[in-house]
Amino acid sequence: MDLIVNTQPVTPSAIAALLAIREEDELICDRCQDPDEPLAAMLVIDAIDETLALCGTCTRELPRGYQEV
Repeated sequence: MDLIVNTQPVTPSAIAALLAIREEDELICDRCQDPDEPLAAMLVIDAIDETLALCGTCTRELPRGYQEV
Protein backbone atom coordinates (compact mmCIF):
# COMPACT_ATOMS: atom_id res chain seq x y z
CA MET A 1 0.00 0.00 0.00
CA ASP A 2 1.32 3.44 -0.92
CA LEU A 3 0.99 6.04 1.79
CA ILE A 4 0.95 9.77 1.34
CA VAL A 5 2.68 11.52 4.21
CA ASN A 6 2.96 15.19 5.06
CA THR A 7 5.52 16.85 7.25
CA GLN A 8 4.72 19.94 9.26
CA PRO A 9 7.16 22.13 11.14
CA VAL A 10 6.92 21.90 14.89
CA THR A 11 5.09 24.90 16.32
CA PRO A 12 3.83 25.49 19.86
CA SER A 13 0.29 24.66 18.77
CA ALA A 14 1.46 21.47 17.01
CA ILE A 15 3.31 20.35 20.14
CA ALA A 16 0.25 21.06 22.28
CA ALA A 17 -1.92 19.00 19.92
CA LEU A 18 0.53 16.10 19.91
CA LEU A 19 0.80 16.16 23.71
CA ALA A 20 -2.99 16.07 23.96
CA ILE A 21 -3.17 13.06 21.64
CA ARG A 22 -0.52 11.11 23.53
CA GLU A 23 -1.29 12.24 27.07
CA GLU A 24 2.43 12.50 27.83
CA ASP A 25 4.43 15.24 29.56
CA GLU A 26 7.27 15.39 27.05
CA LEU A 27 7.92 14.42 23.47
CA ILE A 28 10.90 12.70 21.94
CA CYS A 29 11.55 11.63 18.39
CA ASP A 30 9.44 8.61 17.50
CA ARG A 31 12.11 7.28 15.15
CA CYS A 32 15.42 7.50 17.02
CA GLN A 33 14.05 7.95 20.57
CA ASP A 34 16.95 10.33 21.41
CA PRO A 35 15.80 12.57 24.29
CA ASP A 36 18.57 15.09 23.57
CA GLU A 37 17.48 15.82 19.98
CA PRO A 38 15.02 18.71 19.62
CA LEU A 39 11.87 18.03 17.63
CA ALA A 40 11.81 19.56 14.17
CA ALA A 41 8.73 18.19 12.42
CA MET A 42 5.64 16.11 12.68
CA LEU A 43 5.04 13.35 10.16
CA VAL A 44 1.32 13.05 9.46
CA ILE A 45 0.00 9.88 7.83
CA ASP A 46 -3.72 10.45 7.30
CA ALA A 47 -4.40 7.02 5.77
CA ILE A 48 -3.63 5.27 9.05
CA ASP A 49 -4.48 8.22 11.34
CA GLU A 50 -0.92 8.41 12.71
CA THR A 51 1.18 11.42 13.70
CA LEU A 52 4.85 10.99 14.57
CA ALA A 53 7.24 13.49 16.12
CA LEU A 54 10.64 13.68 14.40
CA CYS A 55 13.93 15.35 15.29
CA GLY A 56 15.96 17.26 12.71
CA THR A 57 18.24 14.34 11.88
CA CYS A 58 15.36 11.96 11.26
CA THR A 59 13.47 14.59 9.27
CA ARG A 60 16.46 14.94 6.93
CA GLU A 61 16.52 11.16 6.47
CA LEU A 62 12.87 10.93 5.38
CA PRO A 63 13.63 10.30 1.68
CA ARG A 64 15.32 7.08 2.82
CA GLY A 65 12.10 6.02 4.48
CA TYR A 66 10.76 5.62 7.95
CA GLN A 67 11.76 2.48 9.76
CA GLU A 68 10.82 1.63 13.30
CA VAL A 69 13.84 1.16 15.48
